[in-house]
Amino acid sequence: MAATKRMRLDEVLRRLREAAPFQDGASARYSLESIMRQVEDELSGVPESEDASMRPADGRMYPPHDSFERSSGSPRVRLFRQRVIELTLEATARSR
Repeated sequence: MAATKRMRLDEVLRRLREAAPFQDGASARYSLESIMRQVEDELSGVPESEDASMRPADGRMYPPHDSFERSSGSPRVRLFRQRVIELTLEATARSR
């Protein structure tokens, strides 16, 4: 049985905290993408879609897609369609 989305998100955040601190925003973003894919491969039971940004939801969590990013005016905050993701260099993360 696959882990719940909450359990998988908790695991992503745990691994991010272990990987921190990050040198800059780009390395934090790369780590988020890499760790999220690893966790989903291990725990979701759903294969990764080639272009998840253009398909209906399949139950797998995907890293934020660049095509949905909007300017936030802050280097610490990334805005994406329907999500605000704040990831600090110390690996504190918040999604609203």
